Amino acid sequence: MNHNEIILIFGIFMLGFGIRSLVQYFKENRNYTITTAAIVRYEREFDHNHHNHGDYVSYTPIFEYTYNGKTYQEEHRVSSAGYGKGMSIVPASKYNLGDIVDVRVYDNGKKVYAVIDDENNIKMPLRMGLILTVAGVVFIAAAVYFGFIQ
Repeated sequence: MNHNEIILIFGIFMLGFGIRSLVQYFKENRNYTITTAAIVRYEREFDHNHHNHGDYVSYTPIFEYTYNGKTYQEEHRVSSAGYGKGMSIVPASKYNLGDIVDVRVYDNGKKVYAVIDDENNIKMPLRMGLILTVAGVVFIAAAVYFGFIQ
């Protein structure tokens, strides 16, 4: 396999993931219910020597909400993280334990899930989708262009 084929395959994967993120964004923004949730705890991940960069810790807020009489718990899409010694044991999150937040609840008939109704959180799949789609097209175009030059 030559370099152009590797670049082409990489571009196709990026394009695929980009399109998947865009589809997720547009599906999520069509049909949802707003309700409230409470931040009930944090999931903590610790790695002593994360990729040879030293200690790493990340905190992901867990929120709890009730939808159609049933209580659910979900992880927030965004974690706070830090590297190095002397990191705070308190999560560096904009959400504190006990905070009440609005969430968007999605129910497609098979699965119920929710995301915190925050502009950055909601637009994350859109931003990732656009970046990956453009990058995928650039990689595919480069592979095709340089493949024809040889």
